[in-house]
Amino acid sequence: MFANSKFRKSIREVLPVKIKWMVSILLVLLVYFSFGTNYAKDFLATIPVSIDRKVEVIESNESDKTPLPEKEVILQHSSDNSEISAGRFTIWKAALKVIRPTLLFGYGETDFYGNSDAKFLKKVDLDTTDVNELKRAHGNMHNGFLQVLVSSGIIAFICIYAFYVLNIFSLLKTFFRSKVNYAFLGIVLIFILSIFIDEMVEAHVLFNKRDVISIVFWYYLGSISYLYLKKEN
Repeated sequence: MFANSKFRKSIREVLPVKIKWMVSILLVLLVYFSFGTNYAKDFLATIPVSIDRKVEVIESNESDKTPLPEKEVILQHSSDNSEISAGRFTIWKAALKVIRPTLLFGYGETDFYGNSDAKFLKKVDLDTTDVNELKRAHGNMHNGFLQVLVSSGIIAFICIYAFYVLNIFSLLKTFFRSKVNYAFLGIVLIFILSIFIDEMVEAHVLFNKRDVISIVFWYYLGSISYLYLKKEN
């Protein structure tokens, strides 16, 4: 791909803009994580104390007006019996257990406990943690690939992602064969690939209502198909 002079030219056109945005974002993040987190922790730590003191003043206004000493509130992730994925690892493990009995066609729904009593899952070997995380997720597997697999089964999973792959290949073919806007196609390709990477920890593209990322994704994919068909015709 990089051997193609047109592609290299399009990358050179897009690269300065990308670098400016990336540098700006990195500077903002650097300032925030250097100074902002301490202020945020100090502010959030005063909220429980303020609430407790307010309630105490209301309850003991007549009998005791001695102010309560401020208590320290520690905002820190505990390493005791906890994970760093915000429950995602447990949800993924539970999803892989749930899909085994109906691997071919899936369940058609992933909010098992929100829309029913989930009696059909009693045959699945789920522990208490698995059940609690599935209830808390409300059908969001936090993984686009697992979302499709659990909802529609392995057959639909293969068909859907084969459709994605074919569209990406058509985009790459357009890069080399046509004289369209290479800068636009480069941005679209980077965006689509980044969405697939993001789908490993979120579910935006399918089975998620009112998702802006999904709207933009399908718009870009439709634009690619239009440009490809225009070239073929």
